[in-house]
This record gives sequence, structure tokens and C-alpha cells, in this order.
Amino acid sequence: MFDIVMPSQRHGSAFVRRCLQYGIYTGYPATYMSNISMGNTFFSTLQEALKGALADYRKDEDMTARVTDRSMIEYCWRAFRATANTCLSNKTYWAQL
Repeated sequence: MFDIVMPSQRHGSAFVRRCLQYGIYTGYPATYMSNISMGNTFFSTLQEALKGALADYRKDEDMTARVTDRSMIEYCWRAFRATANTCLSNKTYWAQL
């Protein structure tokens, strides 16, 4: 599992749309939950897809949007809560450990 943190919810949503176009499924706000069976081939493919999604996102979105400490803290908190809830609700994963 890993998080991709963008400067605002609008930026996060735009990046998620780009990820979906590259075949990368992300949860909300931008949490990707991996699977134990995923190996090096999967992650190298994922890395290339993320690079493409990020490049397209940068072309389309206003990367000069003002980001305040407060907006970043609030966004990171929402991302953390979403990740925690996803992990805690994934009983199949925890049962395998």
C-alpha cells in the first residue's frame, strides 16, 4: 500500500482520473492497495504507468495553485484516515498474515 499526496483535493481527483486512464485503480482520495502476489514485473509496469499519468496530469492541471500549510495538513489527514479505514476493513488481507 502506498499513498500519493497531492496539494489539494482537486489536484488529487485530477491525478486519480489520469491514473484510471492508464489502468491504475486507486481508492479515494488517492490510495492504492497492493496485493501480496504482485511482483517486480507488476511494480515496474505500475511505475511506468504512474510516470505517464503524472506527465499528463502536469500538462492539464494548474500546478501553480496556492497551497497553504492548513490545506496541506487537512488533505493529508483525509488521506491518512481513508488509508487507515481501507486497511482496517481489509479482513482478508489481515487473515493471511
